[in-house]
Amino acid sequence: MSEDSTTPEAFKSMRRTMMAFSRGDFDEQMSVYSVDAVLDMSARGLGMFEGVTAIRGFWEDYYRSFEDLRFELEEALDLGSGVILAVVRQDARPAGSRARVHTREAWVSAWDGGMFRRGSSYEDVDHARAVAERLAQERGATVAESTTPDLVELVRLSSQPANRRDWDAALAFWGPDPVWDMSPMGMGVHEGSAAIRKFFEDWVAAYEEFHLEAKEIVNLGNGVTLGVFQQDARLAGSDARVQIRYTSVGVWHDGLLIRATNYGDIDEARAAAERLADERR
Repeated sequence: MSEDSTTPEAFKSMRRTMMAFSRGDFDEQMSVYSVDAVLDMSARGLGMFEGVTAIRGFWEDYYRSFEDLRFELEEALDLGSGVILAVVRQDARPAGSRARVHTREAWVSAWDGGMFRRGSSYEDVDHARAVAERLAQERGATVAESTTPDLVELVRLSSQPANRRDWDAALAFWGPDPVWDMSPMGMGVHEGSAAIRKFFEDWVAAYEEFHLEAKEIVNLGNGVTLGVFQQDARLAGSDARVQIRYTSVGVWHDGLLIRATNYGDIDEARAAAERLADERR
């Protein structure tokens, strides 16, 4: 690996998303995609897909076009600055056919903090290698100039997908092993993308109208944020509205949310957030 190695997180995430796709676990697969991820399949004549919803749709359609689908990772290289080159062999049987299809393709992907930002697929491995090396050089020239993520803006943006019930987009703000802690409000701890997604889906499903708004967001430093949120919703089959105000204490790493603990008492939340920020110095 180069001196500007992507660190093991990107390799771990890459293998994880491949394994999840091979078994048709799209929730797990998409958990490592950033909210603004881009999947560029244009070099293979399959178009370009922007955002987690469009990318998931492509992968689901691709997966369902086969009755048997297997992958083998032939080669994986860390080229530095968050760029990985992976050569993958596919052995598959199309749906409704006895014939098997064998392909070999190269993937050039860009990662930040273990999260997939952009990926392109090429049939020509040598061309892909040249593209990957050039991309690593270009990213290396800008990485040093990049600024710390704006956590206040990320908190605001991360709350918006719930209003349109877009859980792929919501979970794209989270890291690979997230925790949604509702225990201060008596609703348990939910670990992992699948468990968090189910909690979100079940919660919002109770309402015909749902709106969530951030009333206050504070960056306390050391990757700790405090957000005060107001929920205004109408129960399914009823005219009754439900308004809930809660405070979420978030812990962030490399621009991704790794844990959120939620409180009904804003003073308790503020004290916990300040204490946590001090502990993480």
